[in-house]
Amino acid sequence: MKLQSLLGLIMSLTIVSQLSNSVLAQTEAKIATVPLTKQLYAQSRSQKQVPALFRSILPQIKRQTRVPILLPNLPSVTPDRQRIYINGSGKSNGYRIALGSLPNCNGVTSCSLGYIIAERGSSPYSDEATQQVTLARNITGYYTPRSYKASPAIEWVYKSVVYSIALQEYLYTNGDNPNSNIVKAEMIKIANSAIVAGSR
Repeated sequence: MKLQSLLGLIMSLTIVSQLSNSVLAQTEAKIATVPLTKQLYAQSRSQKQVPALFRSILPQIKRQTRVPILLPNLPSVTPDRQRIYINGSGKSNGYRIALGSLPNCNGVTSCSLGYIIAERGSSPYSDEATQQVTLARNITGYYTPRSYKASPAIEWVYKSVVYSIALQEYLYTNGDNPNSNIVKAEMIKIANSAIVAGSR
């Protein structure tokens, strides 16, 4: 009787040990996958944060340039729901993205909506109308009410790279021709969206 009890106790302990080992192995497996899961989540989150307007061209520019890619939060359509087309390319010291109302516009006056340029080693544009402004992360910006093809532009320097954004007011004002303070505030907001998002 005692022998049977002893054998029963040994078997119970063996089963408990096996179950414990199984649970431990499963727990260790889950822990091992956490870093990969976090990494995949971060990658997925980063991709979702890239504005849809630039997703098609971003991989190409990343292959072509060595400068940080800062992209503003811009819609894929104009306020009246017309599609915005982009073309762009990169080089070792920068990149250029042209926005247009037609495919393959590439800065042609009749269809151009603006541009986004980054160039290492250049200097911000300046004329008598250029105003210094404070951007996100306490970066000094340079706002020019009328520059490229009469479009307002804003520039700033980050890691020795000059970033320039020039956009027709039509892209963010519904063509209402608001006063200069509204346009300035909108351009600062657009520049800040690129700075806060960080390098792509």
